[in-house]
Amino acid sequence: MVLGAYYLTYGPDAEELAKIDRATHDPRPHVFRTAQEAELSYELGNVKLHDVAEYRPLGREAGHVLTTVGRIIYNDRIERALGEALATPSIWRSTSSSTRRCASATRSR
Repeated sequence: MVLGAYYLTYGPDAEELAKIDRATHDPRPHVFRTAQEAELSYELGNVKLHDVAEYRPLGREAGHVLTTVGRIIYNDRIERALGEALATPSIWRSTSSSTRRCASATRSR
């Protein structure tokens, strides 16, 4: 898993990305509105994981971020997983369903 995360996020660091002029960089960075658009473009073979891309993360008000396609996909998956995990912890779901089953079984006796 660690090697996969490393490979997915491999690319120029923040200092190198800051030096890139988006207008003259060859090839020109791809622009994506959503992480799903970047992932679909990767799956269709239009871009590679380490290609430079412009992306505006959800909730960001100040312009686009220059990053790589792999980092867009990686960060989107992590944000979704954390959102799901923190919204309703799975241990609470299983505990509450078990409690309901026990309570209904007790009442029916």
